[in-house]
Amino acid sequence: MGILDIFRKKEQVYNPNNIERFIEVQDKDYEIALSEIRSGRKRSHWIWYIFPQLKGLGRSAYAQHYGINGKDEAEAYLSHKKLGGRLREITQALLNVDGKGAQEIFGEIDAMKVRSSMTLFDAVCPNDIFAQVLEKYYNGSRCNITLNLLRDPASVNEALCYIGVNPADFPLTNTMFTRPVHAPIHGIGHIYRTMIGCALLGAILQKPREGLLAFCGAYIHDLARETDGKEPEHGANAVLNYFDKFSNLWDKYQLSHAEREQVKQAVTQHSGCEWMRPKDPGYHVMAILKDADALDRCRIGDLVPEWLRYAESKRLIKIIELIYVKTSSVNEDMEFASFVRKAMK
Repeated sequence: MGILDIFRKKEQVYNPNNIERFIEVQDKDYEIALSEIRSGRKRSHWIWYIFPQLKGLGRSAYAQHYGINGKDEAEAYLSHKKLGGRLREITQALLNVDGKGAQEIFGEIDAMKVRSSMTLFDAVCPNDIFAQVLEKYYNGSRCNITLNLLRDPASVNEALCYIGVNPADFPLTNTMFTRPVHAPIHGIGHIYRTMIGCALLGAILQKPREGLLAFCGAYIHDLARETDGKEPEHGANAVLNYFDKFSNLWDKYQLSHAEREQVKQAVTQHSGCEWMRPKDPGYHVMAILKDADALDRCRIGDLVPEWLRYAESKRLIKIIELIYVKTSSVNEDMEFASFVRKAMK
């Protein structure tokens, strides 16, 4: 089984009527946008709904509302008489601009958005006008994040199924934590996102058992924290104070003695000195947990991609960022299954 078979989201079901969200706003601004492109310089604010990009690439309300929900909606957009016709017309107008680069026309940030938009529509309609824009203004380079999201959109439920997890078995409440009040940074939301990261990495790396063990470690890894600050011993304290409390859960998932030791090592090392090497038993359990934990540093703006252990982890950055946007408000008691549904809305 190939990686795409394991880590491909089921075909998205979208409401065709949702595409109408573009009509009214374009009716107001499209002629302005077209005029500005023909003049060779964008001057007003319309990029999100004139050159839409894939949902998940931006955090603003506009980016979320006008983000395209996958290939199906991109194809529907392109085949829509008014929307598709306008996109082709303004794209042709862009091609007709002479003597200017994309940044001169759009500015640095919006030039990147246009490349993402052209990459998206080129993916659903190759060898067309969109490819010509990419060639002329971007030397043929595509937006790799868009391509990765189209190729491997994250299906959390499929990943959980792949590593053999029943979400109902892993609830969290604030009373389970060492400190008496909910943790704003290292609380329920963070732990659940780390668990999701472990499942996704277990699937994309084709390491279901290691993914499961890392997932189990993620479940307890921050329960012993007493602060949101630097606390290198909190992993070891989680093992000491919490691991045996979940013996029945480990029994249910048939964790052997050796596997339980690997979980303990991973939880201990997630906050302390990392001494395991790739050939060591349990290394991938530790590495999956630490990368999943690190990916959620997007919540504090402190993610350093170069520190991630797997190249595959870097492919998950935008996906975890999107999950964070959808779940950032969660720190109250919530079943893990409910959290997953919220993350995948």
